[in-house]
Amino acid sequence: MVETNLYFVVSDIHGHDALFEKALADAGYDPENPRHVVIILGDCFDRGSENRKVLRRIESLPRKILVRGNHEDMLAKVLETRRIDRTDIYNGVTETVAEFFGEDNIGREGQIRMGRTVRDRLIRFLSSAVDYVATDHYLFVHGWVPLDRRGEETEPYTDLDGATYEDWQEARFLGWHRALAAGLMPGTDKMLVCGHRTAAFGAQFDPSRSPDDSTPFYYEGMIAIDALTVRSGRVNVIVLEDSAPRVTTHTVPVTKDAFDRILIGEKTVEFFLDGTLSQAMTVGDKLCFTTREGDTVTATAVGCYRYPDVEAMCSDFSFLELGFGPYVYAFPRQDAMYRRFAVSQKEVLAVRFSVLSCDL
Repeated sequence: MVETNLYFVVSDIHGHDALFEKALADAGYDPENPRHVVIILGDCFDRGSENRKVLRRIESLPRKILVRGNHEDMLAKVLETRRIDRTDIYNGVTETVAEFFGEDNIGREGQIRMGRTVRDRLIRFLSSAVDYVATDHYLFVHGWVPLDRRGEETEPYTDLDGATYEDWQEARFLGWHRALAAGLMPGTDKMLVCGHRTAAFGAQFDPSRSPDDSTPFYYEGMIAIDALTVRSGRVNVIVLEDSAPRVTTHTVPVTKDAFDRILIGEKTVEFFLDGTLSQAMTVGDKLCFTTREGDTVTATAVGCYRYPDVEAMCSDFSFLELGFGPYVYAFPRQDAMYRRFAVSQKEVLAVRFSVLSCDL
């Protein structure tokens, strides 16, 4: 008999901790029950005033999976650049930054003085977020699945691990109602569960539904669950029963230098040229990094992306994330490791991973 979990699926909490807590309790969530797993479809912060409490609550959940949303992308950019811009003000990121780091630490030109402990904690949290979760019967994403624009017609990727990182960033911004109206349903028999845009848009497809109804919207092949909490005063939770995601562990030999960069969080992307391992890897799998000296550390694949060659991959990831040598920034073509791979014209799989990842 196949063991199943009860998934308590929420989305777009947007800094409303009390509503998040109430929604889980009302849905019957029990943190002591080993079958209860919380799936959060992104956008944990911004717009609400309880962002610190939301972070603590999610971190304390014993079994959870965090799916990356567009607001996680925005916060990650702010943490990297230590600066906010106009879009951050519009999207509520500025208030989140002020809550975590103090309003007095935001300069007039948007520069931010960040305490290292809080910044590192947020980076670890964001790095655990996966692009999607797939169970036997459900596919969980934030906005929509990535779209393949390489051909004459735009269509959803059939292989979710075949898109690029940029494709996934765009997918997190894509509203489900626009994709549905354009007939861009993913080619899968799994039920798609998403957030990002309010379920009230369901009135566009169901005349019997009120345009003010932001309860979960069930339609042909998909469920939209964003409650637009800042207006509705509610966080939606749906409970779904299904098997646990399948996870495979892959042994990945690395140099001692690369291993050390992984441990300090500097190297966060591994890549594989066309081969057996590159075809077998998928989001949620484990990577067991090993060195000749016998060191090991296990990470979780939070994103898998395909590129025609190494040069194309380097347009989405920094040399630091990829683990190239110390001189590659100033003299990229003089770095021995970079030169060895850059000359290859083989397809490459880039795997973004997290050593401190969510429980799958």
